[in-house]
Amino acid sequence: MLSRTTFSYGFSAFAVVAILAGTQVCALGQCAGGSCASGGACASGGTCDSSCGSCGQAACAPAQPQMEERTVYVPTTVMENQTITVTKCRPETRQETFTAYHTVPETQTVQRQFTEMVQETQTKTESYTELRPVSRTVQQQYTVMVPQTETRQATQTVCKMIASTENRTICEASGHWENRPIQVTACCSSGCGSNCSSGGCGTSACGSSCAPAVTQCACQVWVPETIQKQIQVTVMKPSYEQVPYQYQVTVCHPETRTSSYQVCEYQPEQKTRQVSFTVCVPKTRTVAEQVTTYRCVAEQKTRPYTVMVSYQEQQQIQVPVCKMVAQTIKVPLCTTCGYASAPASCGTAGCSQCQ
Repeated sequence: MLSRTTFSYGFSAFAVVAILAGTQVCALGQCAGGSCASGGACASGGTCDSSCGSCGQAACAPAQPQMEERTVYVPTTVMENQTITVTKCRPETRQETFTAYHTVPETQTVQRQFTEMVQETQTKTESYTELRPVSRTVQQQYTVMVPQTETRQATQTVCKMIASTENRTICEASGHWENRPIQVTACCSSGCGSNCSSGGCGTSACGSSCAPAVTQCACQVWVPETIQKQIQVTVMKPSYEQVPYQYQVTVCHPETRTSSYQVCEYQPEQKTRQVSFTVCVPKTRTVAEQVTTYRCVAEQKTRPYTVMVSYQEQQQIQVPVCKMVAQTIKVPLCTTCGYASAPASCGTAGCSQCQ
């Protein structure tokens, strides 16, 4: 039934579009065997018109689909009351008897012996060795170095300066005066006239006719010269000679001497002495002591206690339950491919979509 319902909603989309648009549509199968098979709009499944002949509007007239009522079951969750048994606990006070123990002190006198260590001082004689110092004189020889002064002979080299005469050549500076001719330029010759007075000879004031005159004059000049001479000089030359002399030296000679010194030696000597010492001696004593003992006494007592007692009771609770609820729906009925009438000339090929 569900498959048929699905199919009723899944008929040809082409037919649905035609119904919604209000356009007449021809199925290919309906026009395949009619007079429109050779051409026209119905030959290709187009819109039906008067050119289709027997497959025209009479064959392809659209009709309203027939509706069919069907019953389907829809899952629905509903709340239902259910009775359940619940186990609960409640406190309950009870009495119990138990044995309690407590201690009772008892005091009594007892005699107790014990041993203790007592210190005692005792004396004993002991021998010991004592080192006694003894002094004695010891002779000892030793060697010392005694300084002595001695006179010794030696030779030393003495340098003496001796005067001697030597010939030496010296250079002496000398010279003489000589008269030498020189040329002197004379200014303002007679040819210049008064023009030379303003600027001097050779200037533009003298003009081109004035030229300086050259005059020969005599001048004395000192001419230096060097003269070498032989002279005798006295020089001091060193002379070395060996000269004997005496000098004092201090020499240390070994000398043996004897000295006396005291030596302290320790000699052992046996002696006796009285020594006191302390020893611990065990002694037994008896003493009376108060001893407290504890005796355990049992006693019956009662005490309350609380226990949790379980019990059962009925309770109503709401439980969600899924139920299938029947509903009636309307679906299109597929008879002649959605058309009110289908002539025999259109065939049954157009109903292939209503399977």
